[in-house]
Amino acid sequence: IVVYGLNVNLYLYSAAKMLSGISLVLLLSLSTLDARVTFEHAQVMDSVDLRGTNKARLGCISGCKVYSPTRNEKIVIVDNLGMEPDLNLLMIAEMPFGDSLILPPSQLGYSLQNKGVPDPSFVLYTVEEESENYFTPVAYVDASSNVTLVNGGGFRMITVMSQSGSIHFSDFKGDFVDALPSVYATGFDSIATASPVYTARSASLALASAFSVYSPIATISYKRNSDKSVIVSGVATQSSMGQDSSAVYVSPGYVGFGDSLYSLVPSITSIGPMVVVSRAEGLSVAVNGNYAISYQSDSLDLMVNMDIMTLTGKNSISKTYSDTEFAIALAWWKKEGSEDGFAIQVDIATDPRLLPDHVTTTTTAKADTSSSTVPIAPTTPGNADVTTSVGVNQQLSLTTFAVISMFRLL
Repeated sequence: IVVYGLNVNLYLYSAAKMLSGISLVLLLSLSTLDARVTFEHAQVMDSVDLRGTNKARLGCISGCKVYSPTRNEKIVIVDNLGMEPDLNLLMIAEMPFGDSLILPPSQLGYSLQNKGVPDPSFVLYTVEEESENYFTPVAYVDASSNVTLVNGGGFRMITVMSQSGSIHFSDFKGDFVDALPSVYATGFDSIATASPVYTARSASLALASAFSVYSPIATISYKRNSDKSVIVSGVATQSSMGQDSSAVYVSPGYVGFGDSLYSLVPSITSIGPMVVVSRAEGLSVAVNGNYAISYQSDSLDLMVNMDIMTLTGKNSISKTYSDTEFAIALAWWKKEGSEDGFAIQVDIATDPRLLPDHVTTTTTAKADTSSSTVPIAPTTPGNADVTTSVGVNQQLSLTTFAVISMFRLL
């Protein structure tokens, strides 16, 4: 398998972005979206909730668990009855893995109060006792830390919180044959109702996958209590597509249901991966995901060879393809004030059996009516013939996609 440089087409694609003044660089400043995200028995509060004020209502009248990776002793929790317990976010952030602050019931509930510099950056997760998966442990990461999450101790899932607003998953290890992991952009309380941003298609694809979720909170569900692990960090890194692996592309602040967005996220204004992959024996590609995009100008453009799609509205996508060469590209630009979001997963496999939902048909680029396809036969990775040039169909696909994206920005 060969992944090619995209030369002229990539320059054309990049020029289209430059016309709009939008950069592909991952800016690490924090963007302003919505305030708190509320679930049935939990909520996520972050910087917007203390912007322009020094106090924000926390609730927790019937009591709750409180989690936060924010190391700030000037953000304190106060009782709305007028009592001021000696509780702050630094204390919570320094608690050992598996521990949490438990607030007892209070007649008027609690509030967050900022006693430090105005408009502090923070994230906080509160969970009521009635919540699903109430005893799930929570780990904390930042941009400089790497934490290995092992599902020992009888836990089927682990929630991660990040002060950087991004959570990177890599180095999946363990026996995933009978229980494939999923990742959600929510806390442990809501995975039954939220759509996952990542679902492993096979054990071998899981072991080779790495991606970031642009969210201050995420949960990995291992499905079963067995020896499995993954490394997480707070680094914001775009996923890359390659052989026998999965790539995940998630818009900043994506939650997985409803119209809410997290606001403590990297200020990423565009996502635009492009790749050409070739293998003489054939390849299988699967594209799955969910999106809620209200405006045409905020559309998500997706291309797999000559299947060029503009995704708008609120819907899901699930497509599979077979061919010997693929040109795959995705393009999205964030418009100021938009509350749209998406999570798209692209799986590339040398063996169609690695994609359990694969439809055993072949596709060819529509512009080449004289070409033929090669049916995919299961082979051992590493035995593929290597080619040295991008096919005409793939060049045409990339150029067409770049032109469409350019006109969308004008």
